[in-house]
Amino acid sequence: MSSFGTKLKKLRTSRDMKQTDRATAMGVSKGTVSVWERSVRYPEMETIQNLASFFNVPLSTLLDGITEISGQSHISNNNHSDKDISAAAAKAAVSQISLI
Repeated sequence: MSSFGTKLKKLRTSRDMKQTDRATAMGVSKGTVSVWERSVRYPEMETIQNLASFFNVPLSTLLDGITEISGQSHISNNNHSDKDISAAAAKAAVSQISLI
């Protein structure tokens, strides 16, 4: 199974984009894209949804195998639909807010 970062890099390079191009379009630094692609850190859920939309892939394509997003959500896609994954992410985010 490919990591989030590997999948993101393949999607970017398949469109002949540089990290700088993707960073500018997302309003982040090239270094941020680099740490995403190396799976050092993951973007926020909303950003992952935007990436899936930009690359025209199902959200599950990017989330498959991710176990932690921004230290809050613990999602592992075992053939769940994008709707299931989004619901799980929303539930995890709400539970984190409830703890505050």
